[in-house]
Amino acid sequence: MKKIIVFGLLLVIACGGNRLDLARTALLLGNYSEADHALRGVKESDRNRADFHELAALLEVAVNNIPAAEAEAAAAAKLEPRNKSLQLNLAELDVHFGNKKLVDAAKKSLEDLSADPAYRRDALRQLAVAALRDGDFAHAEALSQKLQLEKPLALEDQLLNLTILKKGMSTNFDQALVSLEKQVGDNPQQVNALSGWLVGQSMTAEALQWLLGLPAKMRQEQAVVVALSDCYAARQNWPDITSLLADLKWGDSDFLRLALLSRALREQKDDLAAQANWQKAVTLASGRRQPLCALLRLANAWGWDKEKEAVAWTVVERYPSEHWALQLLDRFYTANDNTRGLQKVYATLMKNDASDVMAKNNFAAVSLLLGLRLPEAHVIAKEIYDRFPQDAIIVSTYAYSLHVQGRTQEGLQLLAKLPEDKLHLPAVATYYGVLLAAAGQPDKAKPYLDIARASKLLPEEKALVTAAQPASPSPK
Repeated sequence: MKKIIVFGLLLVIACGGNRLDLARTALLLGNYSEADHALRGVKESDRNRADFHELAALLEVAVNNIPAAEAEAAAAAKLEPRNKSLQLNLAELDVHFGNKKLVDAAKKSLEDLSADPAYRRDALRQLAVAALRDGDFAHAEALSQKLQLEKPLALEDQLLNLTILKKGMSTNFDQALVSLEKQVGDNPQQVNALSGWLVGQSMTAEALQWLLGLPAKMRQEQAVVVALSDCYAARQNWPDITSLLADLKWGDSDFLRLALLSRALREQKDDLAAQANWQKAVTLASGRRQPLCALLRLANAWGWDKEKEAVAWTVVERYPSEHWALQLLDRFYTANDNTRGLQKVYATLMKNDASDVMAKNNFAAVSLLLGLRLPEAHVIAKEIYDRFPQDAIIVSTYAYSLHVQGRTQEGLQLLAKLPEDKLHLPAVATYYGVLLAAAGQPDKAKPYLDIARASKLLPEEKALVTAAQPASPSPK
């Protein structure tokens, strides 16, 4: 699949303003591609700053590139060695993801930080989690007990304590659970959180028994009803969910009740009623950003592809700033080999941001593959090539555009100027091999087509590769 990540010069065109502030805001909103855009646009002279490396580390964690995150966090801590917040960030990464030498150093750093009241809670938590991961349950429990002395005591730390006690098969577990159940019993949100923890620990029966034993008034609270619904869902008890939700009214949150009811009905094969309730939920949510996003996340979690696609496009059309919805559609269409869907995504990205070169390149590429909107695709491919003639993937898009126009030799001349390592990139090798085969050079095309076959391709790209050079027969 032709996906580009444009480096260097290309990102100078990003929107103005303080790029570190842009990156920080994008990270908070979960817009990782925009955060990457902003950070890559920071001038070299401004990159030797702790806040730059700290944001870069957060971005790498968000995209699960832990080694890179460790390197960025280390750079930040080195620039400001007295900044304990940066030390904590680095230690948190190293203690969970580093090698033994780094882990030992990180633990020592966390132990030192635990002596500082401002960092004590975070340091103790990370040490307890590390001990739990290492199977040192006695040490984890001892650290957790220290954490329980911190005031105010956070629910997340109490749930961590329960996790440690349960995994370590501690005799203190039952007492701790009963105590926490009593403590949170008059707080609907905390009841929901503890119930969710119990379900996650395969203790659904215990969660259900506790919830049903709460006062009737508390069982009518929305968060508690949702917790009950989750318990019934974990046990595949869909009729009880239907009975639980059918006659309630949740005001502005009624879209959530209808969505949960829709799922229960669908699981019972009552498809018409399920669809009716889902549509009511979408209608109620349609005028508000957060409810629509909540429905989209539910549909995604439940694997409801049709509903997910429809709601995602509603979010995109009504709230263009919700870039994550387009990213979700991009992943969805890529996973399902839906090139037409991808074309719609990239067209929308171009519409929302005329300076988005990545979207332009991808739009041109898939349009050429589909044979749709060809005049526009040819113009775009030429435009971005003229601006970035050294970017290998942009070159390959324009070369294929020339090939589609019957100018294969011109396309090959452009590709032949690229360094050999760039020609072996799957997104480049695919088109270089196709053009070489079309030019009557099958032997030269073969190694590049082999690279393409071993890569993730769109259906149209697979067809091009197959037509260029059929796969070699299997040895008998």
